[in-house]
Amino acid sequence: MKTVRLLSLFFILIFTACSSDDALVVATENLSGSWNLQRFDTEITTSFNVLGLPVTSRSDAIAEDIDVQITFSENPNTVVSDGSYTLVITTTVLGESQTEEISTTDEILSGTWTLNGNEVTITSTEPDIEQDFQQITYRIIELTETRLRMRANFETTQTIEGSEAELDFTSEIVMTKP
Repeated sequence: MKTVRLLSLFFILIFTACSSDDALVVATENLSGSWNLQRFDTEITTSFNVLGLPVTSRSDAIAEDIDVQITFSENPNTVVSDGSYTLVITTTVLGESQTEEISTTDEILSGTWTLNGNEVTITSTEPDIEQDFQQITYRIIELTETRLRMRANFETTQTIEGSEAELDFTSEIVMTKP
């Protein structure tokens, strides 16, 4: 369940800069309100060593059967999500793929938020979220009256089963106003 939360948090939370995005300035009132999650997918590349040999794995996680509402509130600036989805995770290591489906009601976003230009920083209030995921900045790629699209890119180093691993997360989330 912790893995699902970490994946969920990363899927939504980190944005990659594109030169066309830099001019986008977002007003707080345009972000505030309730949004329906439409798409949520993430690619995770993990690099580590096994017996001194480098190994790279790739995981693609795609949300299906999505019934999630995400609400950005002001004064105080909080974000919460509620609902359910199925996370389909396909992991490929050394040419072998394995797919797992996890149905969950874990919150995708939960915490406080700040806005600076087209970047939203979300600070998690979940006590069991690892420190690397406590505060993440996202880049808003598109924001209209009815559609919000965000991209994330996040790198971290963690110890997995006693070995140091480098993880690179890339995510995209699309939400629409009800």
